[in-house]
Amino acid sequence: MKRSALSSRGSKGKGSIVLLVLALLVVAVGIYATQKADRTQIVYDEEALAKEAAALSEVEDVGGILCTPKKNIRSYLIMGIDNTAAQGDGYVLGGQCDVLELLVVDHTNMTYQLLPINRNTICDVRWFDVNGEDQGTSRIQIAYAHAVGDGGTVSCENAVAAVSNYLGGMEIAHYIALDIAAIPKINQLAGGVTVTIEDDFSNIDPLLVKGETITLSDAQAETFVRSRMGMADDDTNEARMRRQQVYLDAMRAQMLDKAREDAAYALNVYDTLLPDMVTNMNGKAFSRLINGLTECENLGSVTIEGSIGIDDLGYATFEADRDSVRDAVIELYYYKAEQSTTHVPVREVRFGEDTSSGESGEEAADSNKRETDGNPPEDDGGR
Repeated sequence: MKRSALSSRGSKGKGSIVLLVLALLVVAVGIYATQKADRTQIVYDEEALAKEAAALSEVEDVGGILCTPKKNIRSYLIMGIDNTAAQGDGYVLGGQCDVLELLVVDHTNMTYQLLPINRNTICDVRWFDVNGEDQGTSRIQIAYAHAVGDGGTVSCENAVAAVSNYLGGMEIAHYIALDIAAIPKINQLAGGVTVTIEDDFSNIDPLLVKGETITLSDAQAETFVRSRMGMADDDTNEARMRRQQVYLDAMRAQMLDKAREDAAYALNVYDTLLPDMVTNMNGKAFSRLINGLTECENLGSVTIEGSIGIDDLGYATFEADRDSVRDAVIELYYYKAEQSTTHVPVREVRFGEDTSSGESGEEAADSNKRETDGNPPEDDGGR
């Protein structure tokens, strides 16, 4: 009896083991089949695989060149607003951008670069009527982007949108718009800006002698930055824009030197200029920016090439070279990727195309241009 019982139990144990082995074989076959099906799907779904790889590498097609975006980039649009020739109501002619400069800070590499933007650049600008109703976009001088707002936040945001669209949709997080009448205050804060005189000011200020390096008084700073009428060599406004850039570069260097010596200097600048300034930055953010720049390396300015002309209404124009715009954007915001990569770009960046919505506002734009004092935009406020 005992042997029989043991034999019976042994048979049952062997049977259980066989069943367990069979079960494991079934599971293994199922897993193998599933994995084989998955591998087959991946092999034949090459486009999905390429897109997934591109998403991981963040490859973008920037005007036909494959690039990967830089990390921790922040952009600031700096505007000098000329309100002296503003002649409009409501949302028309709130002051043109006499100076446009984009500051791009790379917080990863602790560097910054500057992109001066020609105020006569022809690009898509959104227009509003006197009641603030959207009239669509018009290809017109970018200086007008600020003019067709309320002179405040709306104008600044419209200028930011125009610049962003011009640069293929690059994000611009912050803006600082200063009334150009604040030049004397700026000059004082910098301790008097030192420049080399490269133009003939003999008909305007004989003390500004060509070839000499001088520290500008507040009145001379305004003359240096704003004068165009009466200058023998500035029919196109190019010389004045060059002088403005010279002044900005020297002013920035001197202000950053002061900020390195005094951590409270930046906040003093903000408080002093606030009555003449429109910005979406508070004092703390402004101070953080300026004090942060003191620790960053200045990589200099990026230039966009193009052609100068005159439009049908007699206004000066600057037609930017599309490849030059692309190259500037790549230098500021991207690293070039391996061009032979098979990755499908996750985004395409194009230039010279209106990426905003809305109908054309050509007629409204031309009408508003005729409502100015009859001078081309580069004459506004120039003396």
